[in-house]
This record gives sequence, structure tokens and C-alpha cells, in this order.
Amino acid sequence: MKKTSQTILDSFFQIMPELRKTHSVNLAAATDLFNLWRNGQSKSSGRVFKKPVTLPQYNVKRMQEAGLVTAVGDEIEITTMGRNIIKTMILGDERSAFDDSGVIIAYDEALSNTKKTAKGKSTKRASSDWWSRFLE
Repeated sequence: MKKTSQTILDSFFQIMPELRKTHSVNLAAATDLFNLWRNGQSKSSGRVFKKPVTLPQYNVKRMQEAGLVTAVGDEIEITTMGRNIIKTMILGDERSAFDDSGVIIAYDEALSNTKKTAKGKSTKRASSDWWSRFLE
């Protein structure tokens, strides 16, 4: 017997599989993409890169399966989803540019750093006379 779904969320993804791509990101593919963007040799635009000799083919395939790049021959083009991941990883890194030690921040950590936090509402200062309090 083969199990096809474990949770309600898995059942939901079976009905609408296109939402699975936006739900989770392969962290290894995101790191590979950031390495490619940071150290790669860009062609005419900032979206197309020449495949580095040191980049294994299975890493390229992993990025393609995650929907981050499209690869044709030795050219790798970063998709819109890939650009958004790179942007999140850049903005989520709280270290200074001067403190750059070459360590890449993980995508999930960068995403949690860029999440907006709720701000408390400021309250009015209570007035000292009774008439102003009555009008409020």
C-alpha cells in the first residue's frame, strides 16, 4: 500500500500542485544560486551567466527543478523566482559589507530577517483637565 498524503496540506497540494513551488524553497538550490550570482561570470545582462567549470551538473539540475534557473548548454539564466530569492538573501543579511567573511547566509534565516514585525500603536497622552478627558 502506498501513502499519497499525510496531512491536509499534502492533500491541498495534490489538488493545486502549482502552489507547492511558492510554499517551500530548496535551501541547497538557493545557496547554489547565490554562489552562482556572487561568483559567476555574467554575460551581457545580469540574468545570464556562464556555467562555471566548478559547478557540478547535479547542482544545475537541482536549481532547475526548484524553478530558480533555466539552463541551455553552458548558459544559465536566472528566473524571476531566482531573482526574488537572491534579493531576499541580500536584504536578509544583517552583517555589514565590511564584515564580509565570504560566508553565505542561509535562505530561511534571510527570509526570517526580512519578515515585517508588528509595531505597537502609540497612545495619546492623557490630559490633565477633566473637560478634555470628557471630550475624548
